[in-house]
Amino acid sequence: MTFMSDNNSTVNMDGALGEVVIVMDTSDDTRERMEGYLAHKWGLTDNLPPGHRYKSTAPSVFQPGSGSIFRFR
Repeated sequence: MTFMSDNNSTVNMDGALGEVVIVMDTSDDTRERMEGYLAHKWGLTDNLPPGHRYKSTAPSVFQPGSGSIFRFR
């Protein structure tokens, strides 16, 4: 697979695509929430750094006013 990177160059990937995440913004808050969501979903919370706000608790399913909805399946 070939992907377009942030600097408009192409990046080749050798592997399987497990999930696609689309976010509406790139704020630090959204990034941390997505890290927490994915870490809890895939059982990778030990990989989050110490002090990460979602290391021990997954982010809430909906944050009012943020436009973000996360669903755990």
